Amino acid sequence: MLKKANEFLWKIFVFIFEMILLPLPFFQKVWWKFWYNWLSKDKDREKDFLFMNYGHHEIDAVEEKKREESYLKKKRSFFTTDNSAMARLYFYLCEEFPSSFEGKNIVEVGSGRGGGARFISENYPLRSFIGLDLSSKSIEFCNDVHENAPHLSFKKGDAENLPLPNASVDIVLNVESSHCYPHFEKFIEEVTRVLKKGGHFIFADFRPPEKTHELEELFLKKGLKLVSKNDITKNVLMALDYDSDQRVSFIKRFTPKFMFPVMKIFSGVKGTLIYKKFQDKDLCYFYYVLSKDS
Repeated sequence: MLKKANEFLWKIFVFIFEMILLPLPFFQKVWWKFWYNWLSKDKDREKDFLFMNYGHHEIDAVEEKKREESYLKKKRSFFTTDNSAMARLYFYLCEEFPSSFEGKNIVEVGSGRGGGARFISENYPLRSFIGLDLSSKSIEFCNDVHENAPHLSFKKGDAENLPLPNASVDIVLNVESSHCYPHFEKFIEEVTRVLKKGGHFIFADFRPPEKTHELEELFLKKGLKLVSKNDITKNVLMALDYDSDQRVSFIKRFTPKFMFPVMKIFSGVKGTLIYKKFQDKDLCYFYYVLSKDS
């Protein structure tokens, strides 16, 4: 009885949070900054917790075997196998990128705890990689944990006001972060501003399916041409199926008990609200590659 009452109360909380508070731009920025600062508040705790995404897994068993064999050849010594499904999302985005990283200056907007930035900087022949994040605690964590990674640096930065010169970046990367931005159009304007002509924008995130046309119109309006687009919702769900037990185990290690329900939703644990939205196609996860019109 008590369990059902708790579930009902959390459903009310989630409804108020999603439908009333999150649509408020000021609240969005304050909330997400607080949330990610809280996740990285202790630099010495959970140093293996380096990725914050829903992961990627091939649907076909033969394709999964090929992908896994290729992935296992990459450097992964800085994180544990608990991170594999999430690291595999970055691996997929890089391997499916139709151009080359060689000699490129890359910026990740919303770099979180830096696992993706480090994986790419250690495994691909780029010139430089800058991770930007609004959370000062996340930047402190990254500068501590990833201080010896090659070509890699981190700095605090707002996605809607990037601390970068015009036409200074070859590739902007944005993974599972933009749904937190209160002024998404401003972010896309900033992406276009900092990209060199012919530069690329690698974008991976989820949206309601009815919003994709609006999203693509905005890209076009801001001078970004579609190079490729993939719906990877099924791959994300497969990764969450594969990873749910590890996510629950981590939440129990890392989180106060009263936070378990909200952390399970945030982490996409199987059977929770986010998972069901992917399952019911109320949310779709897309991977876009776009280029700045030259």
